[in-house]
Amino acid sequence: MEIETVTQSWACRTERRAYLLYDDFKADTCARCYHYMPLFSFKRKFKYLSWLSILRDPATNFTYEANPVNSSSELTASFAAESYVLKWRHCCLAAIECCDHMITTPPIQTDGPYCPRTWDGWQCWDDTPGGTTARDICQGHIYFDNEPPSCPKYAYKVCWPNGTWLENEYMREWTNYSKCGRVDEHRNYLYFHIATYSISIVSLVPALIIFSVYKQLQVHRISMHKNLFMSLFLNGFVVILFKSIVILDELKRSATYETIMDRNGDGCKILFILTKYFRMTNYMWMFCEGFYLHKLIAAAFAEQKSLLMFYIMGWVMPIIPVSVYAILRKTTEDHK
Repeated sequence: MEIETVTQSWACRTERRAYLLYDDFKADTCARCYHYMPLFSFKRKFKYLSWLSILRDPATNFTYEANPVNSSSELTASFAAESYVLKWRHCCLAAIECCDHMITTPPIQTDGPYCPRTWDGWQCWDDTPGGTTARDICQGHIYFDNEPPSCPKYAYKVCWPNGTWLENEYMREWTNYSKCGRVDEHRNYLYFHIATYSISIVSLVPALIIFSVYKQLQVHRISMHKNLFMSLFLNGFVVILFKSIVILDELKRSATYETIMDRNGDGCKILFILTKYFRMTNYMWMFCEGFYLHKLIAAAFAEQKSLLMFYIMGWVMPIIPVSVYAILRKTTEDHK
């Protein structure tokens, strides 16, 4: 456990229980904002040197100051996208605002013990009476994969009756950000998608049975409908499989759980490509329906002897663009 230094009115407190002078606080918290960001935010992640409050490039051993206003091009280039740079800068500026707030805000008026105002690594917390739980809106820079939810969500920080902040199993002060996530929202969306696709494919089954059983319906026009319905059925089926097996599993992501996407196996890739293929067959069979209708109108008395051309357009032609897509993904983005 780290030793807490003596409180100073002109110093700001960090999640490590250290009170740092203003400039030292800015440098350290901004470097830690970088350090706490997930690995996928970076092309290559610099190492955080805690005793110097700087960042070091492992490839060159050059060190960089974490300054959100005047950051080096090498430091910003380490991020995977500009959006992650903006989130890092937002975190740094929030830490600076927090320090200003800590310095200028009078102490809490209470006779009992209280937890001291602090920066927890992501956001700011005021003095909190012992035995209570502080609540604050989740900051936008903690949403790395997406935008913040439209309705505000809250983080919670427990203050024990003795005036100390709740600690985790590693004896570090801990804030509960579990309610900030959009997992429940995404899970509900997925359940809705799966339910609607299920209704669609169940509704298609009677039509496919009727088209296949009755001999008087074994004509070219109905065969076109049957292939379109089969395409819709197969697309719905593989989408349900992909969302149920892969996407729902992705919502279980944690520091200790390796998801199917993390494993990046061949089965996952094949299932993903099948969703692309059957989606394209939907559009191709819609085109075939329109083309067949056009032929009937343009040549009303001409007999369509074979549907082979339509089978090729509907089932074979989608293989070409999907194969190109699969090859490009394999050669350029196979790690994702």
